[in-house]
Amino acid sequence: WEYDGFAHSTTCDVSNLVEGDTCVVELSGNSITFPGSQPVVAVGLSNKNYKLPNDCDETMKIVQNAVSSIVVKDVTFVYDQQSHTIAKITCDDDEAVITYSKELDGEYSSKRPTFTNVGAHKVYWKVERDGYNTLSGVATVNITPRLVTLNWGTLSWFYDGNEHSTTCEAVGVLDGDTCEVTLQNNLVGPEVGKETVTAVGLSNKNYYLPENSSRTLEVKTAGTHVVLNGRQFNEVLQEIINHTKFDSVDNMKKIIKSAKIKGEYEL
Repeated sequence: WEYDGFAHSTTCDVSNLVEGDTCVVELSGNSITFPGSQPVVAVGLSNKNYKLPNDCDETMKIVQNAVSSIVVKDVTFVYDQQSHTIAKITCDDDEAVITYSKELDGEYSSKRPTFTNVGAHKVYWKVERDGYNTLSGVATVNITPRLVTLNWGTLSWFYDGNEHSTTCEAVGVLDGDTCEVTLQNNLVGPEVGKETVTAVGLSNKNYYLPENSSRTLEVKTAGTHVVLNGRQFNEVLQEIINHTKFDSVDNMKKIIKSAKIKGEYEL
């Protein structure tokens, strides 16, 4: 029974009686009021035609909770390579034993389980004391993925008769971790045109992609087919565009001349 302030007793019946006979069992120690245990023993029978078996004792128990209640809250963290767990359980009863486990029917110990990687991790706990009800429960350690940004490589090229693809790097990955970006439709060309490339996944589940994970790949019309010292003119032109400001074709010609690029060209 659970402790309620009242005395409790049990009953004991006799089986295998001859039809029509009666036999009442006399019990000793058949009363218990407070938390603890009490042996109860069958010491006699009202009908002398029967005898008691050899094993005639049982134990009565009254139990109560070690503490009235315990609240263990779930916790949430963003992945940071650190170990995380629930808050330590405390109670007012110094004799209570508090243990934890990663599994409901697993091995319990006084050490709280810790978790590092993304997931909803369960921590099972118990509060036990001899002669008292065991309190138990479960709490969750939620570790959510960390957001990365994307650093895209070259996205546009002048027509050169070749196919082109870009690169994409995850930025914000913690030291010691690796996280490769998976790209879909990462090819444009060889003809002039556009394609949409999309980052669709990461190799490390502890990170997640931003919402805007697509970019446009483009092959642009080339401005010339004249070769300068074995290089296509548009390749030289691209270098000039990347590193120099100009406002006219004449200005561009001057820049090319000042850069000492030898060869014939036309615009």
